Amino acid sequence: IFSNIICNVDSIPETIDVDSKIKEIKSLSANEKNIIITSTSGTTESTERYTYFGRSFICEIGNVIAKNDIITNNMLISDVDIDYTCSLMNKEKSLDDQLKIFFNYTNYIYNNTSEKLFREFDKFPYINRKVNAYNYSMHIINILSVALAKRMKAINASNIVIGVSGGLDSTIALLISKKTTEFLSLTSNNIKAISMPGLGTTDTSNTNTVDLLNSLSIKINVIDIKNSITNHFNDIRHDINNTNVTYENAQARERTQILMDIANDCNGIVVGTGDLSEIALGFSTYNGDQMSMYNVNASLPKTLIRYILNAVADENIKNQLNIQLANTLKNILHAKVSPELLPTENGILLQQTEDILGNYEIHDFVLYNYLKFNFDYNKLLDLTLRTFVYNNNSNKLYNEEYIKNCLNIFANRFYKAQFKRSVSPDSVDIGLPNLNAHFSFKIPSDAEVKF
Repeated sequence: IFSNIICNVDSIPETIDVDSKIKEIKSLSANEKNIIITSTSGTTESTERYTYFGRSFICEIGNVIAKNDIITNNMLISDVDIDYTCSLMNKEKSLDDQLKIFFNYTNYIYNNTSEKLFREFDKFPYINRKVNAYNYSMHIINILSVALAKRMKAINASNIVIGVSGGLDSTIALLISKKTTEFLSLTSNNIKAISMPGLGTTDTSNTNTVDLLNSLSIKINVIDIKNSITNHFNDIRHDINNTNVTYENAQARERTQILMDIANDCNGIVVGTGDLSEIALGFSTYNGDQMSMYNVNASLPKTLIRYILNAVADENIKNQLNIQLANTLKNILHAKVSPELLPTENGILLQQTEDILGNYEIHDFVLYNYLKFNFDYNKLLDLTLRTFVYNNNSNKLYNEEYIKNCLNIFANRFYKAQFKRSVSPDSVDIGLPNLNAHFSFKIPSDAEVKF
């Protein structure tokens, strides 16, 4: 019989292996997908045979969300979330369940979010902060590099072709590609890094691209697409002064065409750079940057990519390794996220992604909780407000209106982008909630969502 909450009154003695006993309870909570509240005997118990420290802790699906310090008899109080346990009982979600985010979309009601809770929720659930940042980051890079290496062997590809822009996504894909060549005993010459400045490319991006490739000893190949795009606009009779979606998408598709043709010419594989956050929100060009021969970034949300790049930079600075790489990574991290498909104005970048979509840390938080727990709109709103607005440290970076707007954008874009995900390139699952089109998330491309 399934129970959401188990109260475990125990008499765990304080011994040198007491942690193993606690791990057993955590493991039971994780396996049974429930909450276990454990309270052990206190310091007033007889010491004829054992000593007791009065340990108390609350496990929620294997995670200790509250605990008393040892040698204490104080009361332990915390909030638990029954929705978490219920959501994980049925792993196979039906179509109706997956559409649940939109139920009551225009008439949501949430609890008194400003009321303080005893616990806080992690703003960055895709990041494991319990382990060393660099080791965690390199483990992810190694997983993706081995996957790419296997794919290259399977198709007998001898080169990696990658479009580099000086942005976060192509940077992490480049680091993965570099590690892949090491696994395959290849050299940096087997990475064909193509920079394709277009009608909105900034000097900052060009500089970051050059510095990044130099720091990794990778040759840069520059193919300016301005002339080819201008000719294409003439061919299809599109006014170059009309900066509509055609203006933007034509550049993305031109770049993909170039990469594919170069890959054919050098027996290479085009490595995709689109990340999980963009895949979720459909922020890509169909048959443009949406397409590749293998996408190493598909399981990486934007917040995790930032975390990995920062960890790599810090490690290189700390140990005085590749300082040029570290400085370039820091510059890339400080730059505004943008597809750079629209012209700049007096050198100022007008097209900034997070101004259009909202902050990626909000979207990644919502995406994680939706994919992992299938929470509905009301629950997602409640959690997000508690985490980013009404948190216990009162550091309000956002207000309610901003959060609601971000969730509305997420809800509007998420299902409309399914047709792009349905034809996504192969990608590997690294064990985090993702949108792999082949097995992790299945809905029709034409699912209708009514507001």
